[in-house]
Amino acid sequence: MQAWIADESSGQDLGRIYLRGEQAEYVGTFFGVFASALLATVALNLPLLLAGVLAGVLGVTLTFLMQERNFRPTPREGRVAWRRLGDTASGGVRLVRGRPVLLILLAVAVFFGMPGEGFDRLWEADLLKEIGLPTLAGMEPVVWFGLINAGTLVLGYLATEVLGYSLDVSNVAVAARLLLVLNALTVVGVLAFALASSFALALCAFWFASLTRKLFYPCT
Repeated sequence: MQAWIADESSGQDLGRIYLRGEQAEYVGTFFGVFASALLATVALNLPLLLAGVLAGVLGVTLTFLMQERNFRPTPREGRVAWRRLGDTASGGVRLVRGRPVLLILLAVAVFFGMPGEGFDRLWEADLLKEIGLPTLAGMEPVVWFGLINAGTLVLGYLATEVLGYSLDVSNVAVAARLLLVLNALTVVGVLAFALASSFALALCAFWFASLTRKLFYPCT
């Protein structure tokens, strides 16, 4: 999707376009979170079923609306040549070795992916089984998770707005340094969440780690 945007928006400020796109995603997800929470109170699988249907409809719709005016496909005879793949790989290695900023980006990518499975898939279980959710107005866990995710989206939207006006993320050097900082802060946030002993601390750590990770995507 990012490559399609880059092709179709040639000559424009891609960094700002990606940030605006991220904000649009925050807004859509914000309303989706509350809709999912309400549907889950009826049946836990209902949001997943509806999301699957809507994803299929969106895919069919984009087949007709997502035009490619500037895409130049590789000639057919060069698409599956193993030698061509080897040349691309070796050329990429030489490029990375010759540009320190790319080494930084590769290191960032490695550390960014490390907490993905454990943090993304088990944070709800940690809050439920290890820390516990507050008993406030008899709210069900699914409602709590909706509120927590909504808070992440609001913080992400505001932080993206500040980021777009304060830094030139289209500059490769600026983006690389920012990604390095965000990655380090993510490590701090994930460790804080893992060590938190109360709901308040866990919530702050989760929001902090989620925010730094969300800011990561439009900068790449």
